[in-house]
Amino acid sequence: MDGQGRILLAPNLRQHGGLDKQVALVGDGNKFEVWDADTYLREHGAWLDEAKDPGSELSEELANLAL
Repeated sequence: MDGQGRILLAPNLRQHGGLDKQVALVGDGNKFEVWDADTYLREHGAWLDEAKDPGSELSEELANLAL
């Protein structure tokens, strides 16, 4: 992080991830992922649509998840 709290990514990593100005930081357990904002919104919508599909099944880990 720089002095203003920004996370600095090397140009080759930004290019590989297709990162431009707008990004999404997504928490994933004990790490986070940096996504291009438009790509994340598109993929997130597809994941939600897939979860709503009555033919889709949850993995065993998700089926057994409880609080």
